[in-house]
Amino acid sequence: MSLRNTYKILNELGIVKSQRDFGKLVNRSQSYLSSCMCRNRELTIQGICNLRSSINKILFNTEIAFSNENDSFQKAMYADGICVMKNLLDKLTNSINEILSNEFSCNENK
Repeated sequence: MSLRNTYKILNELGIVKSQRDFGKLVNRSQSYLSSCMCRNRELTIQGICNLRSSINKILFNTEIAFSNENDSFQKAMYADGICVMKNLLDKLTNSINEILSNEFSCNENK
């Protein structure tokens, strides 16, 4: 999953409003995202794990808000956001697994 797509999804969900917010979300400096983009780098495995943890916390709180919501329109908005976050978590998990699998296969070939 590309860094730009991840940022775009989080921005559209309102989880981050700026690139600086993204840096905080992955437990890095405020300039982390812009620095990675300028250098054409992707998230490290640590960054992906930090992001996954942050999204899990947000998802948990969103699911609580969803269960307490009475307005049908707002409930639908929460449901959409929950679906997108779960999909993003799956993609992040796949990225972690892919990195670890590549790392394992490289070490195995040495």
